[in-house]
Formats: sequence, structure tokens, C-alpha cells
Amino acid sequence: MTEQRPRPQYGEYATPQAQAEAMGLPSPAHATPTVSLPPARPQVARPVDAVHRREQTNLVVTVTLLALGLVNIGMSISSYGHLGVTIQSVYDRLGYGTYTSSALAASLGVVAIVVSVVVWLVTAAGSVLLIRKHRLSWWVPLVGAALLFVAIAVIMTVAVVSDPSFLAYLDAMGR
Repeated sequence: MTEQRPRPQYGEYATPQAQAEAMGLPSPAHATPTVSLPPARPQVARPVDAVHRREQTNLVVTVTLLALGLVNIGMSISSYGHLGVTIQSVYDRLGYGTYTSSALAASLGVVAIVVSVVVWLVTAAGSVLLIRKHRLSWWVPLVGAALLFVAIAVIMTVAVVSDPSFLAYLDAMGR
């Protein structure tokens, strides 16, 4: 297999005499060709197949993570929609008594649903933007998941710590 070299452009392999002639200058006095062609060597850039494979892998991983996030949100909406009942089931298992902040839990459940959807939409938009720019995007859904985890943890903490029954239980435990 014979490797074809690219055709030289802009005088990159020209002799000093040819360069001087092209610039309209007198030929150098010691005009002997001193430039030799470099030996053929493989290109430094990665092959197109490797780049294409990396982009495909990035796309598959990103879409898979986004799909898992969407499934997680779909499965969580029921729990968030009935947050008071969900917290009461945890109270029953742990023996904390009766959850009494049902109105607050209902509001925080709606907040959790909205936050989940918004974080997913922003994550998906950021991923698509990076994919279109041919940049790595698999990390965006992971960051989105971490941010959503922290947000939901804060919402749940507020729902539980704001309950007088839970505070009474903690007070009884401290005695």
C-alpha cells in the first residue's frame, strides 16, 4: 500500500531559490537546495472511526442517563404527590407517631415535582447543546442527578423537621 502525501501548498517544500523567485527577490548567492522532504509519517490526529465511536458512546451513555432520570421522576411523582402519606408510612415503621404537617407536605410535594422536572429539562437541554457541539456530555446528567438529590433532601428535611410530632419524638428521645 503506497501512502499518498498531500500536495505541498504555499511553498512549504520550496527551495530557497524558488522562494526568492516567488517573492520577486534576487536569488541567494549560495543557492543550493538545503530543504529536503521529510519522511512520510502517520498523521497525529485520531482516525475518524475513533472519533465517531467516542461520539456514539457519549450519545448512548448520555441518552441512557437522561432516560433513567426521566423514569426516576415518573416513579417519584406519586410519592411526591402524596408526600404526607409517604412520610406517615415512614413514621409508622420507625415509631415516630402521627405526621401532622399534611398541608405543608402537600405543598412541598408539588415543589419537589416542579424541581424534579425543571432540573431534568435543564439537564437535557445542556446535554443536547454539548452533543451538538461534539463535546462530551455524559457528565451533565450525573451533575443534574446530584443537584436533584440535594434539592429533594432539603425538601424532605424541611417536611420532617417542621412537624411537631417529630420534634416531640426527638425531645422524648433526648430525655
